[in-house]
Amino acid sequence: MTGSPADDDEDAIDAQNRAHVALFEHVGVTDPADWRTVALRLACMYQPDLVMGFGACEPKERAKGGRPKKWDEFQLMMADLLVERVKRESSKGTIRPGLSTNIDACKFIVNEKYSESAGMRTILQLQPNTDARTLDNMRREGAKLRAGAKLYRLAANEKG
Repeated sequence: MTGSPADDDEDAIDAQNRAHVALFEHVGVTDPADWRTVALRLACMYQPDLVMGFGACEPKERAKGGRPKKWDEFQLMMADLLVERVKRESSKGTIRPGLSTNIDACKFIVNEKYSESAGMRTILQLQPNTDARTLDNMRREGAKLRAGAKLYRLAANEKG
């Protein structure tokens, strides 16, 4: 306080202007006349349920659920191809018979007592004691990738 009422008013106005500038900076608004955007952004920050239905708030990025991927596309597609090969070779009788289902073929590939599947485990870079269900999940993902690649090739051939 400087003593005169006019000085006190100027100090109050300066303090208010600094507060407005800080508030606008806090919410990322550069236009000093855009109070509507300031109000909406404050509501989004502190009471998003009040304004969510109006499309005023940007949706928050959601963390991708689940475990991070640890196989690349090559391993996934090879898993699918190798499981299909085991089933085909089993039906011909060139390897152990009775491997007609995906899970049976996966069990054969991951089982370390079968020397015929050692090369497959190496190609897929499987860790010792990998569960057959893990390989089956890899196979499923690989089948999706192969199907997507096939559709891509078909679409490319139709355009060309």
